[in-house]
Amino acid sequence: MGERNAWPLVSVVILSLDNWDYTVKVLDTLALTNDIVFETILVDNGSADNVREMITDYKISGYDFTFLLNDTNVGIASGRNQGASIARGEYILFIDNDVEIIDPNWLSVIVNCLTSDSSIGVAGSVLVKPNGEIQFAGGSIDVDGNVVFCQNPDAEKMHSNYFLTEFCIGACMALSKELWQHLDGFDTIFDPMDYEDVDLCLRARRFGKRCAVVTGSRLMHNAHTTTGSDGFNKFNRLKNYLINGRRFRKCWKGIFYQH
Repeated sequence: MGERNAWPLVSVVILSLDNWDYTVKVLDTLALTNDIVFETILVDNGSADNVREMITDYKISGYDFTFLLNDTNVGIASGRNQGASIARGEYILFIDNDVEIIDPNWLSVIVNCLTSDSSIGVAGSVLVKPNGEIQFAGGSIDVDGNVVFCQNPDAEKMHSNYFLTEFCIGACMALSKELWQHLDGFDTIFDPMDYEDVDLCLRARRFGKRCAVVTGSRLMHNAHTTTGSDGFNKFNRLKNYLINGRRFRKCWKGIFYQH
């Protein structure tokens, strides 16, 4: 979609599991995107049959839409890697099915950040909650390896085109296909979920690239629906978070000490 051939093709990879009401909203609002050419790749991680039928029937005139249907939930890292593996774009942008496009220029400003500053390897949006409060505007990792979201960003940062962050999150993050291939995608050791996005950003930084939040790009985020209608029950979600947290800290403990 789009009319400006000067822009590089972007592959927008969406991960979904059930929750069709959210998925169709992100697909429909993507069509509002201005000034850039993109393809949409939806990876469904084992939704119910009726949802899979709605995915295969989904059409918008002029919309470049491809879907992959998994019989089971293969995990967030593996699912995103599947979508990226068929991406034709020079840039790959990952969003979850629980985001909603609220600014037609959201994608062009992200791509402009990546193309105008070669030191930026990964760029993402400011994510806002349905009530308008900021959910994510960059993040940090403390000395103990805990991941912290910034929800009250400095006003000076928010008046810049973009600002540096220690990581972006998978609800919206973009990077070049070249960098993606060098990093070999998300590490599937973090399946089914948690820490795979932060790990990717740290590997990009180790490669010499920086991460940035693009202030002119905002998405509404209904958190924790991409994992499914029930996702994982609360116990399994917490258990997985703790297990992957230990795994993450073991992999990256050297940088925490440096902080």
